[in-house]
Order: sequence, then structure tokens, then C-alpha cells
Amino acid sequence: MKKLLKIVILLLHCLVAVSCGQAGNRTQKLSEVKNSANAPLVIVKKVVDYKSDTYKISLGDNYKISDKFIDWRWAAMNDKDGKLDSIGPNAFKYLGEPLLKYNSTVYLPTLDIETKGNFITSFSCSILFNLEESDKTGNKFLTLISEDIQQLSVNSIRNQIAAGRVYQIVTRDYAESYTLTKGKELEYVKFEYTIKAIDRSGR
Repeated sequence: MKKLLKIVILLLHCLVAVSCGQAGNRTQKLSEVKNSANAPLVIVKKVVDYKSDTYKISLGDNYKISDKFIDWRWAAMNDKDGKLDSIGPNAFKYLGEPLLKYNSTVYLPTLDIETKGNFITSFSCSILFNLEESDKTGNKFLTLISEDIQQLSVNSIRNQIAAGRVYQIVTRDYAESYTLTKGKELEYVKFEYTIKAIDRSGR
């Protein structure tokens, strides 16, 4: 009888040990998943091709670094999760750029960025304008803004964009594009330069 009791007690101890081990494994797995979800973005820094000598904005930088030049304002309508915080994705806009004079009229460049955890993941500069009669392709306009956007100083690139073709650079770290959109659906012609980081963390 005593021998049977010892066997039962031993079996109970084994069951408790196995149960604790499984619980420990489940806790470890949950922790690993949580840590993976909270892992930081892996973004290779790339200087933005807009007033790079002055603003020095880079993908992967904290957006607050450029605060001394740019007063970024939260763009609620463009924000993916609709809230401003220092963890999730955020969208910001800047409408304080100097006016650009072209065709005896002035136009305002609009700057936009997206961030995650305060780090810049994308940047864009867009300008809406009317073409001059003597500049139907937009090449003269592109030459004008080449003072701020270095790639536009290359004649072959300007010609490609003026012809309505997107000039694009895609690497394993970022995707960059330059476009000039002309169409009946738009009252204005739109130039847009965009660069987006490709997250290297694999998430």
C-alpha cells in the first residue's frame, strides 16, 4: 500500500513538472513574438534630394532634427492610424516653403513626410502649377526647380520626365521617383518627387 502511494505521489510530481515546463515554453514563445513585434525598423539612411545642402533631411533620421529649418505640422487627414504619438506611424506637412516664381505667377511647394517611431520613412515634394505657352513640355519648369532637386540638373532625366515618363530609382533600401503629371482631369500640372524607405527588418 505504501509502495502504491509513493508511485502515485511520484506520478503527480511528474505531471506538475511537465505542466510547468509547457507553461514556461508558452511564456517564452509569447515573449519572443512580443519582442519581434516591437523590434525597431531597419532603415538605411539616404539623403533626400530636396535642398540637400540646406535641410539635410534623411530617411531613417528623427524628423525633429530638421525642426530648426522646418516647422512640421501633423497632417491628420493623411495619418494612417489617425493619432499623433511617438510610436506608431505619423504624417506631417510643411506649407512654409518660399514661393516659386514661374510664368509670372508664384507657386507653393508642399513638403510631406511619414514617420514611424519619429523616424522618417518617406518624403515628398509636390508643386501644382500652370505651364507657360512657351514651355508646353515643362522642361523650363524642371530646369527652374533643379536648383533644389539635384537629379533634375541632368538634361536626359529632365527630358524623360517632361515627356511624361516617370524617372525612378529603386534599390534594396529605398524607392525614389520623379513625375510630371499633365492631364485633362487636373486643372494644374503636378510635379512630384517622392522617396520611400524599404524596411530592412523583413517585417
